[in-house]
Order: sequence, then structure tokens, then C-alpha cells
Amino acid sequence: MILVIGTVVVPAENMDMARDAMKQMMQHTLKEAGCVSYNLCEDLLEPGRLRISEEWETMAALEAHFAVPHMKVWREALAKVGATGRKVDIYDGTLVKSI
Repeated sequence: MILVIGTVVVPAENMDMARDAMKQMMQHTLKEAGCVSYNLCEDLLEPGRLRISEEWETMAALEAHFAVPHMKVWREALAKVGATGRKVDIYDGTLVKSI
């Protein structure tokens, strides 16, 4: 299992535009082969901070995701809304334990 965890900041005045792009990105990504879960959520305590949480079956599936057309659209949308402070990490989850 591959996990992607991260954050990006969008100016508050651009959040409505960002939300539309987020919905489109999530709808397309959830249909991709190897995508187990994909979430973009606005932090309730830090307006404008988006939390990214993804789960992929394999690294190959994640790498294929980076090349799909809607990723280009997403990157363009992030630039358009003035996103900053992007920090995203990839983890190879070898231990899975429900708590």
C-alpha cells in the first residue's frame, strides 16, 4: 500500500474556485486503476489549508496517476487560485493495523 499525505494552502478568497477543482479532481481520480481512496479536505481550524490523503495499491498506480490529463488540469487550477506551501509526502505502508 502506498500512502500520500500532504497539505497545500489556498487564499481564502479563492476557496470556492478551489473547491470546484477539488471535486473534479476527486471524481476523476477515484475512477483510476489502483486508487483505493483519495481525499482533499479543507482544514476546519485553518481555513484555506487543504489536507491531502490518498491510498494507492502500488507505486506504479500512483506514478500513472501523475501522468493522467486531469492532473494537468489540477496543477493549472492550483496555480490559478494562488496555492502555496505545498508539502506532500509518499509513504510505503508495509504495516496496516486498524485501531
